[in-house]
Amino acid sequence: MSENHAVLTRVEDNVLIISLNRPEIMNALDSDLVEGFVAALKRAGDDPEIGAVVLTAEGRGFCAGGYMKPVEMEITPALVRDGIVSYARDIILPMYQLEKPVIGAINGAAAGGGCNLALACDIIFASEKASFIQSFVNVGLIPDFAGLYFLPHIIGAQKAKDMMFTGRKVRAAEAEQMGLIFKALPAEEYLDAAIQYAKQLAKGPRYAIGLTKRLVNASMDYDLFKVLEVENLAQPVLSFMPDHEEGKAAFNEKRPPRFNQH
Repeated sequence: MSENHAVLTRVEDNVLIISLNRPEIMNALDSDLVEGFVAALKRAGDDPEIGAVVLTAEGRGFCAGGYMKPVEMEITPALVRDGIVSYARDIILPMYQLEKPVIGAINGAAAGGGCNLALACDIIFASEKASFIQSFVNVGLIPDFAGLYFLPHIIGAQKAKDMMFTGRKVRAAEAEQMGLIFKALPAEEYLDAAIQYAKQLAKGPRYAIGLTKRLVNASMDYDLFKVLEVENLAQPVLSFMPDHEEGKAAFNEKRPPRFNQH
């Protein structure tokens, strides 16, 4: 296991597991945690042996969002812009652009920007003790960390507005029911389930999975005609990749495919 004091990382079977490690401040995103997290994401992108990422956290909460220093400190527009807002850009865009799946394993409260950090994951597993809170309205703010983008796309505008207007706590069971997360599992099971799922993806055809992630993300901004256009461009390229040849051979030979051998 490698670590900086705010972020822990380890690799298991081609899966990079990233754990936020500031439980004393509910893993709020301060400069040290952001720096460590960005470095871990860069590692995931640069290392060809890593096929998937799991994002989780230490302690009883997942992430409380942007770290606000003691109340006696003067809060200025420049501090907000250069701190919390820039942190959102530094973290969310690399997660979104990483052409490897990021699997969330949410252990407790994901509030404010922490909720939207979770939503930036491609697939979300959560402990039954987890909760998701768009808490910005409680302090007179709009959602940040790209929540205005992700939440309506995931659960629809009306349910997103409910969460954003009220700041209410959505527990894991309801989050699963509304499609906010993939699965809610017992506290002793959710992390292992997320890791096993990521390992399964890491064994899959990485070019195809990476390009699928990229195109699904892009399709949220496309109309039907643009989606058909990019499918027409991408599929012929993948058709000549070694993973496609291996997939066809495995199908014909009635055996499991052995992807990523090139």
